[in-house]
Amino acid sequence: DLHSFPTRRSSDLLDAFESALMTSLSSPVTVQKNPLEGLGIEMKWLDLSSPEGEWVSRFAASGTRNVHGGIGKMHVYNLWSVRKPNEESHFLKEQEQVAARKPSSTERPMFAPKDRPDLSADGRKIHDGNRTALLYHGTRSVNVSGILGKSLLLPRQLSVGVAISGALFGPGLYGADDWKKSAGYCSLSQSVWSGGGGGVSGRHAFMFLVDFILGRPYVVPQFRAFTSPPAGFDSVFGKANYADMGGSTLRNNEWIIYTTNKHCLRYLIEFSA
Repeated sequence: DLHSFPTRRSSDLLDAFESALMTSLSSPVTVQKNPLEGLGIEMKWLDLSSPEGEWVSRFAASGTRNVHGGIGKMHVYNLWSVRKPNEESHFLKEQEQVAARKPSSTERPMFAPKDRPDLSADGRKIHDGNRTALLYHGTRSVNVSGILGKSLLLPRQLSVGVAISGALFGPGLYGADDWKKSAGYCSLSQSVWSGGGGGVSGRHAFMFLVDFILGRPYVVPQFRAFTSPPAGFDSVFGKANYADMGGSTLRNNEWIIYTTNKHCLRYLIEFSA
């Protein structure tokens, strides 16, 4: 996982996050202090039967080619919308700049929703599924609070000693268009990278849905570690069954960006599989 945080540093944020979860799931009560205050987050629990909750949970659970036999169907327990106004303002500026260049590409993430009812009319107008896509990002449960506080961080921004795994195409931010690929980094016992580690007592696994500005993606013909997309491109696309990994091909699609202002947290899912 590219975005781990030392347990000691994240413990206070984790406690605050758990308090927020318990408050969200219980009957309405008067809260003396918002446990997420100061993190610049607007976080809202979504009823899974509401129009937005139903749309997001259906999208999240259906986006897979089912090539990971050890991982079953997704069961969504809880869902939160996440909004960070400061992050979103930088994201929108970057989105406008990319859209102004009118990048063209036939490559699209699998299962990318054709309609985005969660966005405003202006947001849908500039969004365009080929320029920006809602992707999955899995992580250990103990990292959730750190990501909520700081969003996704590039490896060079992480603390010394933080373990990095799965950075096949260099030090970027990785998104998947198949949720079972991202589940490999979550606190599930079947997870390839975590092996069930990094869980939070009494809670299931967590996964983020994140908007990535992909613009014109560079399709990688063979294995190579990047620090930025090649000139004329906005992102890097490791294409399943295409990218030559030296005797084999990539099993899953991987979409990579190399600047933080090209991503925007949208949703947090608590799930089992």
